[in-house]
Amino acid sequence: MTTAAPTDRSDVDAVVTRVAHHIDARRWPELRALFSDTVETDYTSLFGGEVQRQNASELMEAWKRLLGP
Repeated sequence: MTTAAPTDRSDVDAVVTRVAHHIDARRWPELRALFSDTVETDYTSLFGGEVQRQNASELMEAWKRLLGP
């Protein structure tokens, strides 16, 4: 396993933190800006099934519906 350099790791940590904050605050446009156009989500350990590849905007819409106002 390769470990990231400290600056790389801190950059990743900062993005993950922003994702969590934007979700909590329901700041959907800011959240969307953190993702590439196509994303993979892996909920297999929670729900089974398969890893999904989808448009990031579709993922944001699904999260909006799931989390409500």
